[in-house]
Amino acid sequence: MFKLVIADDDEILLEGLTCAFDWAGLGIEVAASVVDGDKALAAVKETEADLLLTDIRMANMDGLLLTTKLQQEQIDVSIVIMSAYDEFQYAQQALRLNVEDYLLKPLDLEQLRQTMYRVTRKRFEAKEKHDKLRKMLKENRESREEHIYKKLVKGYCAAGELKSFLEESVTSGTVWQLLEVRPDDIGMADEKQLMIRQTAEAFHGKLLEWDSEKALYCFQGQRDELIHITALFKATCREKLRKEMQGATLSFINGPVTEDLSKLGLTYEAVRRVGAYQYAEGKEADLSEQDIEKYYNLNHALNKSLIAYTARLVCLGEKKAVSDYVERLKKNLKNVGNNSKIMLSFALSLFWGELNKNGMETGMHPDRIQEKYNDYYKEIVSKGTLDEAMGCFEQMVLEFMEELSEKENISNEELIQRAKRMIEREFSDPALRLADVAAMVGLSPNYFSTVFKEITGQGFADYLTERRMKEAQHLIMTTRYKSGEIAAKVGYDNSTYFSSTFKKYAGMTVSQYREMIHP
Repeated sequence: MFKLVIADDDEILLEGLTCAFDWAGLGIEVAASVVDGDKALAAVKETEADLLLTDIRMANMDGLLLTTKLQQEQIDVSIVIMSAYDEFQYAQQALRLNVEDYLLKPLDLEQLRQTMYRVTRKRFEAKEKHDKLRKMLKENRESREEHIYKKLVKGYCAAGELKSFLEESVTSGTVWQLLEVRPDDIGMADEKQLMIRQTAEAFHGKLLEWDSEKALYCFQGQRDELIHITALFKATCREKLRKEMQGATLSFINGPVTEDLSKLGLTYEAVRRVGAYQYAEGKEADLSEQDIEKYYNLNHALNKSLIAYTARLVCLGEKKAVSDYVERLKKNLKNVGNNSKIMLSFALSLFWGELNKNGMETGMHPDRIQEKYNDYYKEIVSKGTLDEAMGCFEQMVLEFMEELSEKENISNEELIQRAKRMIEREFSDPALRLADVAAMVGLSPNYFSTVFKEITGQGFADYLTERRMKEAQHLIMTTRYKSGEIAAKVGYDNSTYFSSTFKKYAGMTVSQYREMIHP
């Protein structure tokens, strides 16, 4: 509804206009009706009126002077003048003052209706245009903000562009903070990402980066205001997630607050540094630089002997000691803080190597244990927290104990037969190495090399080369592949080396061999 002030010293006319005319049908509400210019000026200001319908001749201040004062004070009100005097000078003065219309008394009510409809329509269209322009400017400003923030985070915002942005768009006392949102369960599903993004937009957070595991936002405001904004954003996200997504939880990585926008890239580095500690801290973390200071002075050396002895426990079947040693290893891993996940991966590989060294070469269930290890490895490193990962690790250790307690007396001959079958399957892979085959059959590389030569009469490298050369000869006989193509098919990624090896093996070049077979 548009708000209208009516001013006329004719009280009967004033009451009639106020009460008897159908203003509501025009979308107008009479906010005040007054009898002189002074009161009209005060009423327009007090009610923040959109429209003024005023007589020209009134006590204290006439309508023309009232119009002049309103325009001098830049008060946005549309004015329609009424007058009982059909004199050109009044109409001329009113037109100079850019009033909306000039109506003669006695009023023609239909003319009044049409005039007020036109004025309100004009005002509505102006407001709509103004709102559209303001929205466009707001969107452009927000888009520019987001563009600048992204450039700063990536480290390539030009100094001139940043200076221009600060001068045009940033108010004094503004500070900024980067906030990274991470779901505690694996993956940032589309609906979860959308919920977080909509919540951030409600708090004017700008989305700078996102992927399947996290999303980075930038918030800004006065320092005290910003603290409140980010705290409310985090609380709202967590509450929505619990209600809408069956108790899912979030962790937040808080960058340091900066009052120098040019340092946003440095705060991003801080977010990345702090974020590396989430794994050690567990679920529903809310981390900042202060929270990880406890890690800085701790011993970062991973206790290899602890891992070695844990593997030894498997071979000894000492179940009672497993929990204690797993707990010690977990504490050790927590002490490496931001490297805990990386070091866990290393610890698993080290554990597997030690297990092979201490027990696998005696011939247990190598194929089955290798498969179980691979499955466990994937499951362990995918856990959301170190506590969960170490629980899974302990389960693996105990299961390996059970496997290795079911001992089978597998002869070396059988193990080498398994190795030969693997070579037959994999000889075309250029990356095939002795260590790979030894690991598959559960023997250490050195022991495997000795046993392989004893049983086959050839070293591993010679055996593999011979198998590849025989395949090359077969391909020359049965296909028209070029030398380079044959090299790739028999396990050589260097065709020159293949040609040299073939000549040494066959006593002639590939082309000579082909001519001999296909004269």
